[in-house]
Amino acid sequence: MAECGLIPISKTQITGVHGAKLSNVYLVDVFLPNNMLVPEVHAVQIPELAGVSEVLIGMDIIGLGDFAVNSYEGRTSFTFRIPSLEVIDFTARPELRSPGRRQKNQVSET
Repeated sequence: MAECGLIPISKTQITGVHGAKLSNVYLVDVFLPNNMLVPEVHAVQIPELAGVSEVLIGMDIIGLGDFAVNSYEGRTSFTFRIPSLEVIDFTARPELRSPGRRQKNQVSET
């Protein structure tokens, strides 16, 4: 974070697979790829993620909009928009269900 010129505003306890420890908290503005600005986000430094990802977006940002992940043809991708525009429920739309997969309440006739 020093290379970004950020100064910690506080510390917080984080717990993960590497155990519990104190970590720096920074106040940052997040610019999303769709040119949307999410101002004054409390960002926690997690050294164990360094080199893996530049940023890990949490539910504080995801919860502002609609987020969907898909794995069409074996390629995983996601899409995100702010503001939330509708309920996305793939189970409520029969045309989006996978062919050949039985639904929970469907009985096999053999």
